[in-house]
Amino acid sequence: MALLNGIDISSYQSGIEIDKIKADFVIVKASEGLNYEDPNFRQFARDTLRAKRKLGIYHFARPGKENTAEKEAAWFLELFRPYMGKAVPVLDWEAEEISNVSWAKKWLDKVYEDSGVRPWIYMSESVANAYDWSQVAKEYPLWMALYHTNAPMYNYDMRDAGTLVQVKHWKRIVCWQWTSHGRLSGWNKDLDLDRFYGDGSLWESYERSEQTSSKKSNEVIADEVIEGKWGSGKEREQRLEAAGYDYSAIQRLVDEKLEEQSKYIYIVQQGDTLTSIAKRYGTSVAALIKLNQIADPDLLHVHERLRVR
Repeated sequence: MALLNGIDISSYQSGIEIDKIKADFVIVKASEGLNYEDPNFRQFARDTLRAKRKLGIYHFARPGKENTAEKEAAWFLELFRPYMGKAVPVLDWEAEEISNVSWAKKWLDKVYEDSGVRPWIYMSESVANAYDWSQVAKEYPLWMALYHTNAPMYNYDMRDAGTLVQVKHWKRIVCWQWTSHGRLSGWNKDLDLDRFYGDGSLWESYERSEQTSSKKSNEVIADEVIEGKWGSGKEREQRLEAAGYDYSAIQRLVDEKLEEQSKYIYIVQQGDTLTSIAKRYGTSVAALIKLNQIADPDLLHVHERLRVR
């Protein structure tokens, strides 16, 4: 079985020169809670890709009443989007309400829904076995921490690392963080050492948006853009490109559709009723109500814009 060896780092490893460290992959901390960005994130991510190593990017969760899963996922995605298609997203689950499985599931779902990329979840073996992760395990891979010794471990030599144990809900573990006392040439302090159970091609499959495997037509995507499902501005461009779509082609379709729709927009005038508007455009009151999601058919506002087809 092909295997990859790597490390995971954050600002605690400030100053590490990734191109001088032996690693097939590097998993980098991007964010924590709400609005905290690891100060070394961008440099570490850039250096990892320049060194032609596989990249993972993680968010350290701070679940709580004010920190909803959706808000934290949105914050992480702000930082992750420039690396979509080039990195694996990860949720680091080890702080505060570790029993709040539903919070973790909401975060994972939000990242997957908005990016098309299926994130991993990181946790210790004890947390994986303590709670009911059955619904999470059906959809999201597990990167697990399990240390059998605190003795220093050198250059990925796992002869004294012990054995990776199976946990309750996952059929397999995609990545094992097997020590926090790793030592590698080029860095004179402890490092977390990890083993990925697969080759480079398998890693790359975790980077890809699953939307590319069942792509919708440009026509359908253009309609979704108009409905606001792909964001706006640079965010829209990044999300479309990461999902495998030609942004320029989609945008042309959007512009054409909006121009065509504008021909069928009526601006309500004083004295108008739905009946008079329907008669003018050869349609029905029921059709106008459905098209415009009108709650009160007897209440129209002057200068209101109505779709008539």
